[in-house]
Amino acid sequence: MKKILITGGTGFIGANFVHTFSARGEEVHVLKRKESSIDRIGDIKNRLFFHDVELSDTVRLEAILKEIKPDHILHFAAYGTHQDVEQDIQKTIETNLLGTINLLNTCAKIGFSSFINTGSTSEYGRKEHPMKETDVLEPNNLYGVTKAAGTLYCEQFGKKNDLPIVTMRLFSIFGYRESYNRLIPTLGRAVLLGEELKAISPSTVRDFIFIEDVISAYLKAMDMIDTVKGNIFNIASGEELSIADVVKTAEKVSGKRIKVSYGDFLAKQVEPEHWVGNIEKAREMLGWSPSHTFEEGFSKFLDWVKAAEKNRTTV
Repeated sequence: MKKILITGGTGFIGANFVHTFSARGEEVHVLKRKESSIDRIGDIKNRLFFHDVELSDTVRLEAILKEIKPDHILHFAAYGTHQDVEQDIQKTIETNLLGTINLLNTCAKIGFSSFINTGSTSEYGRKEHPMKETDVLEPNNLYGVTKAAGTLYCEQFGKKNDLPIVTMRLFSIFGYRESYNRLIPTLGRAVLLGEELKAISPSTVRDFIFIEDVISAYLKAMDMIDTVKGNIFNIASGEELSIADVVKTAEKVSGKRIKVSYGDFLAKQVEPEHWVGNIEKAREMLGWSPSHTFEEGFSKFLDWVKAAEKNRTTV
């Protein structure tokens, strides 16, 4: 049994990892803010260890880490992902940059087998070509700026001290336990409940990657940490899909016609003409590539939603 420490374990991505490692029989420790809801992991709360702490509280953070002595650290805690509601400048900086620095510095004192930092496609900014790890970072919002700075700190700190650290730059993840108001859950309700889908534009593009494929990438990085440490990896599908493409696929999977209304609200950012990740590095070094097409991932997601509804759980 390994000790797994997860920050941001109450959020969409982190919660899926909490469930994964718990199901594998690992000892899972969740660092969270005191006010964070545990709804996404409440069904397995009795198998988890919770630690309420702010990453800015280095004294308490160090005390907790000395007590746990985690083997693997997966860092998902972030703020500012949802630009429409998370607009606190100081909190964005404290969480994404200073929180990452404090966590890594403290973990380095304790020792660990692997530290997996979670980056973001927002670090790249707008690109007219498939985004590659060697591209110049040109983030166009504060969230992207702080995530880029956190990634660069992890890279420099890891190489300087020869530590087993990697960063996974995630593109547009979708799947189980995703926030109710996000595109794919909204699309799921449009399919299952006949609700109207409201979107910015049919031409808005993203590189969607299914949560199960994200998990498989992290597991590979952890298993191969000695050979891949110090690296940054794009975790994406390598395929660009527009909202129109996504709607068409959902209709194909469900066999239902979806009502769509475009242009009912403003975009949170200037939408790029292209948004897709180059995943050759992950293929070559990790031996990883996604095993689900968007169609396959969405089909699994719908099945999960149906089961959740049947068991009276929340999406």
